[in-house]
Amino acid sequence: MEQAASSQKQTIDTLIADAAKFQELNRELNTKLEAANNYKNTLIDKLRKHDLAKLSLKKPGLVERKINAGTEKLFESFEEISALEPDPTDTPSE
Repeated sequence: MEQAASSQKQTIDTLIADAAKFQELNRELNTKLEAANNYKNTLIDKLRKHDLAKLSLKKPGLVERKINAGTEKLFESFEEISALEPDPTDTPSE
C-alpha cells in the first residue's frame, strides 16, 4: 500500500510539474504567435500601400532584386529554424 501511494504521489507530482511546464510553453507560444500576427499585419499594410504589378512594369529590375533578396532571406530563416542540432555524444570519425 505504501509503495502504491508513493507511486501515485510521484505520478501526481510529475503531472503537476508537466502541467506547469506546458502552461509556460503555451504562454511563450502565444507571445510568439502574437508577434507573428503583428508582423503579418505590417506586411499586409505595406502590400496594400504599393501596387506591385504596376511597380514591376515600371521598374522590373528593382522589384526582381527586392523579391529575390526577400526570398533568399526567407529560405535562410527556414534553414535556420529547421536545422538539426549536432548530437554532443557523436564524435567525428577519423
